[in-house]
Amino acid sequence: MTSMPSSMSGSRAAWVVLIESAALVVATAAWAIPAAMGSAVPPWAAGVSVVLLALELATLVWISGIRAVAIQTFHQCFRTKVGLAFIVLLAVSLAVLPLIMKGDGTLAGQLRTLLSYGTGIIAMLLSLVTIFLGASIVSNDVRAKHIFITITKPLPRWQYLLGRWLGLIALNALLLCVSAAALYGVAQYLRSRDSELNDEDRRAVETEVFAARGRVQADPVDVDSLVRSRLAQLRQEGKLEEALEAWGDRAGGKKDVAEQMLMQEVYKQVVEAVNSVGPGRMMAWKFSNVDTAGVAITGQATVLSVERADERIWVRCDGDLVKNTPPFSPVRIEKSHGRIISIKGSDMLVQFYGGLAQLNPLSLEGRQVTMHVDPTIQVTYKARATGEIPDNMLAGQWVVRNPQTGAIHLENRNDVLNRPATLTVSGQTISDDGRVEVMFANGSPGSVKIAREDISILYPAGSFGWNYVRATALMLLMLVFLSALSVCAGSFVSFPVACMICFTMLPYSMARSFLTDAVRASVRVDGDVMAILGDLIVKTMSVLLPDFAVSLPGETLVDGLRISWLFLGQTAAVTIAMRTLLVLAVGCLLLRRRELARVQV
Repeated sequence: MTSMPSSMSGSRAAWVVLIESAALVVATAAWAIPAAMGSAVPPWAAGVSVVLLALELATLVWISGIRAVAIQTFHQCFRTKVGLAFIVLLAVSLAVLPLIMKGDGTLAGQLRTLLSYGTGIIAMLLSLVTIFLGASIVSNDVRAKHIFITITKPLPRWQYLLGRWLGLIALNALLLCVSAAALYGVAQYLRSRDSELNDEDRRAVETEVFAARGRVQADPVDVDSLVRSRLAQLRQEGKLEEALEAWGDRAGGKKDVAEQMLMQEVYKQVVEAVNSVGPGRMMAWKFSNVDTAGVAITGQATVLSVERADERIWVRCDGDLVKNTPPFSPVRIEKSHGRIISIKGSDMLVQFYGGLAQLNPLSLEGRQVTMHVDPTIQVTYKARATGEIPDNMLAGQWVVRNPQTGAIHLENRNDVLNRPATLTVSGQTISDDGRVEVMFANGSPGSVKIAREDISILYPAGSFGWNYVRATALMLLMLVFLSALSVCAGSFVSFPVACMICFTMLPYSMARSFLTDAVRASVRVDGDVMAILGDLIVKTMSVLLPDFAVSLPGETLVDGLRISWLFLGQTAAVTIAMRTLLVLAVGCLLLRRRELARVQV
């Protein structure tokens, strides 16, 4: 009689968890499948999945049997000293990284290297901890007969497995928080060394590393229309038939093949022309949906000296301006526009764009003026030489224009070729509907190429702190899946075999995108049975396993790019609702049907 209420309670709990899981899977699949085909995901749809996910996790924690096993698992993992070993390895790694990883010699480069390698080391160590602990917990319980004591409580086997999974997640969450906080502290310590920074390095640290920026690519060019215009021009000039005859010789006399080869060549030439600019010529890009977060900073400054010939002035600013204004920020002093080209303590050197006369320079020294620091955007680009350019330095003039008001930012620059460069521009160059025009005049003696994928506009989209929190949450999602995979593997095979299963799946998840592209390319080239079979296997694995390259935030943090809450919610819903639940369901089914007294292999 005493076991009946527990049995009924367990049955009701199973039905509640099953219904919630089904609702979560259906709600997530409703938007995840169209998203995989290229459709946009409404934020409310991902929000529904996140709410259902939180509800299900709360239900699992509320069930007393699962909660008790989770707590026992958490304490058991700590007794193995694995957590202590992880903390020691992490402390050594974070202490050594700043000493041996210098990046490109600048503090910004050192911080990028620290964030990239630091997040990678944390993910690698925690992945190993998760696999070894998850694979050993259940398999060792079966091997040592400890599971008999637990299951005869009575405790349903599915509650036992989910409890093990939640306990392992709790351990991972604790270790991840400690390690992420340690990495953040080391990065902030390096950032605080202001005395070692030059102006360019400080600007890069504050606006490119410790930043969360949205990225907008240039509006696409209608290449097909340009190709049709080029073909029409060839036809009008009477050169089209000659070109087809020339390509016909290469195509073995096949006219349709010759036409296709000619189209490909014209397309290639048009794309090359769109992305290239010759000496003394100009190329332009248009951007849409550009945002500028933040508000203008206004403060008082005292003019210390005036350099009339160079149209520059030295000003001494109040604390808020110094604290919130990195070098090369665009500023306004009364009606004159300029930018800060040097900062020394509380003194700033401001270079004007030809408007110093408006400030009456004869009576400027000693005056107190009002300084406005506008919100900024950044134009980032990388140029490649297609002609002979001395010293590998690209000289040119950049113009960023507001198509609505006509406000412009004009700057002459010398940039190193084949390396990313950044141009900081006032937010006043953005129209009310988010449009920006960017133009570049090539002042070098040779031609250069700036591909459309190599130029973009970055705008402030939040703080680095919250971006770092979201990056840490992405790593936790990876560990949530690995916890489920290792516990599931340990539920039906021995510890060594369970580890082998996990270590087979882990490399594929890390390189999923690369393997998918490689197999797809081999199918297009070869088209044999083995290539098609490999493509089918890879597609199946891509559906079942998450892409851990997306969950590793090192590259995103290095580039100072924003990780949106929407992206985090979508990743959480798909990783847990679609994949982790499937793995856990398989594990529960295998453990339920397993004869525990049988010898494991």
